[in-house]
Parts: sequence; structure tokens; C-alpha cells
Amino acid sequence: MDLVEQAAAGAGMQRLAPPADPDARLWYRLRTGQQAAFPLWQQLGATLHRFLTEPTLELADRAVQLQEGYSVLFLYIGSCTPEQYEATARPRLQACHPSFTAEWAADYPTVSVALRRLHKLDRTTETDRIITAYQISQQVHFAIAQRLVPDGASLLQRSGRLPGLGPNQSEQDLYDRFFWVKRAPICGRTWLAQTVRRLTQIICDLAHHELRPPSIPPLQPHRHHQQIARIETDAIGIIRGIIHTLADPGTPRPGPSTRGLPRYGCR
Repeated sequence: MDLVEQAAAGAGMQRLAPPADPDARLWYRLRTGQQAAFPLWQQLGATLHRFLTEPTLELADRAVQLQEGYSVLFLYIGSCTPEQYEATARPRLQACHPSFTAEWAADYPTVSVALRRLHKLDRTTETDRIITAYQISQQVHFAIAQRLVPDGASLLQRSGRLPGLGPNQSEQDLYDRFFWVKRAPICGRTWLAQTVRRLTQIICDLAHHELRPPSIPPLQPHRHHQQIARIETDAIGIIRGIIHTLADPGTPRPGPSTRGLPRYGCR
């Protein structure tokens, strides 16, 4: 974990440094943030499904931590102006597919299924904390989408397709290829190494460049203003905490035989 602490302190780490050019860094953040989201979804899905049968404080803490990490990734991926997004990121997405959408991500449906089941449980302090963390991540998502796409029309909607219908296998494969991800069965140690590398890249970036540049105003979410401000301020600390949790030998990791949680490899 020494390399993680060095990255957080902004020391060395030239190999993991982001591009200096702002436009190149926008694409770097989009790609790296999404690559980091895949294993977080895998881990969050596994944690939530385990919590459904074993609702412990430890699992609730882990689920909240992972969802806060997901909120950081939203902030990281969306850390550009509407003009930059329209000029740099959106044309790449549209060139890949006119209906390109995050709904095609292969790992998130397992999280969605677990969250729907969680809402049906008797409300406890632990379930409330997990649900609130999910609501906060959704508020971050909606606020960033509203800032980057003021007219509210996604590529999916502009293409005439309705949201919520789910992707086919070719669309999931296209989504992976766009973000330079190749699915393959790998061991837990390799899964951890790849995950930590992506998260350390993000820490290294944030140690040298602000999560929200001065040209970008604060988010205006409908709810959870204080919690979102805290997550934005403590972005490095949250990602660092996730790395330490994942590195703990006692933390279960998703395996190749776990249905809906495929291992992944990144080029």
C-alpha cells in the first residue's frame, strides 16, 4: 500500500500520471473512471447480495463505502464543462453507437437487483444507511447529467429508443470495447491488482489536479447537499479507504463462478 500513499501525497508515480492537456485528461477520466467502476460494481453487488442473507454492520459499512466510491467516480468522470463534454466526450460516444448508454454496462444489473430486494426488507439502521448512500449516488448522477446535458436528452433518447429496456449481448460487448475492457476469467489476486491500479491512477490524478476545476460550479442536487460536498472534499480519502478494504484478506472478492459478476481484464 506504499504506492497508494505515495500517489495520495503526489509523490513520483510518473507512470500513473494523467495527461497534462485538459481535453486529453477529460477522455482519460472518462475511460479510467469507468474502468474503475466495473470492479466496484462487482464488489458492491457481491456485498449487497451477501447482506440480504447476512445483514451485519460490517457488510453495511462496506456497501456504504463502495457506494460513496461510486459517487466519487461520478464526480471524477463528470469533472468537465458542458462545452468540453459536447466537444470532446459526446462525439466519441455517439460515433461508437448513436444510442450509447450506461445502461449497457454488464456489471451494474446485479447491483440493481440487490437494491430492489433491499427495499423490500424491514427497515433497519443498516438498510437505511445503504439506501441513503444509493440515493446520494443517484443525486450526484442526476446533477452531473443536468450540468453536462442541460436539455436533458441522452443519446439513447435522441436516437428514439426508450430507457430501461436493457441491452443485448452485442451492446454489452460494445460498451466494454469502448472502455478498453476485455472480459476474461482471472484469479482474485489479478482482479485486486487491476482494481487497485485503476483506483491509484485516480488518486494520482486528484493529487495533482482538482476534482472540480474552478471553471466548474458546484453541483446543485435536489437533496443531500452536505453529504455530496463531503464526498467531493474527501474523494482521495474515500478511494484510499476502498483500496485498503479490498486489500484486506478477509474481504470476499467476486469470483469467475459468481453468476452476473464476471471477472475483467483491461488493456
